[in-house]
Amino acid sequence: MKTYETKIEVLAKPMTAGEYNQEMGFQLRNAKGELYSEIETGYFIKVSGTVKWMPKEDFENEFKCVETWKDRLVIERDELLIRVTKLRDFINSKTFDHVSNKQGFLLREQLHYMQCYLDILNDRLTKLQEGVMWFEMDKIMIEQRHVDSVRKYLGEENLRYFRHLKGLKGEVFPVLKLNYHKKGVTAHPVGLREGMKIRNWMRVNFPEFTQLSQNKIEKLSEELINKAIIFE
Repeated sequence: MKTYETKIEVLAKPMTAGEYNQEMGFQLRNAKGELYSEIETGYFIKVSGTVKWMPKEDFENEFKCVETWKDRLVIERDELLIRVTKLRDFINSKTFDHVSNKQGFLLREQLHYMQCYLDILNDRLTKLQEGVMWFEMDKIMIEQRHVDSVRKYLGEENLRYFRHLKGLKGEVFPVLKLNYHKKGVTAHPVGLREGMKIRNWMRVNFPEFTQLSQNKIEKLSEELINKAIIFE
């Protein structure tokens, strides 16, 4: 037999089992034939011309609210995060060693673009929560000139290097040692070496970054690199 999947939209509102019993004129029972408590919370559901009631936990595990575009954005982000995590785990597994070079390259490229997509969704949600539409750190706005300058400083080879790290580990400054023979990337602690160079370069080339604390310049440099590695 084959596996199939379906997605349906329903109309629903919160309602206790007792309220549903009163409206429908009969007593709700669970799968074991036992009566639901009158005060048990749940949802009254309309779907395909029929109505039913589901306990709150069961309903919220099966359905997600899609009333607004923000609701749909959260769902899109959550579903993509699951796919990105599964693909990254596969690429970092021993099973990946048996994948052909061509497929391996394509899967890493796929992971990179999926991660970029995920970063954009996370960025949008963060800005919505903050009530702003662009990244701000201590009132310093990240402008396109910052991103362009960082791209020029890094060059295409280093940009591709950071894209590889982003796809492999989900971040551009992971503190780890990469295996050169297995992954084709020079082995050294990424966070300490590249991160320090970039932060020092930023302080020299952008006076507005000079007085930032170490913690803030680290966050700022990571955000800049994340934006820089997205293809124009």
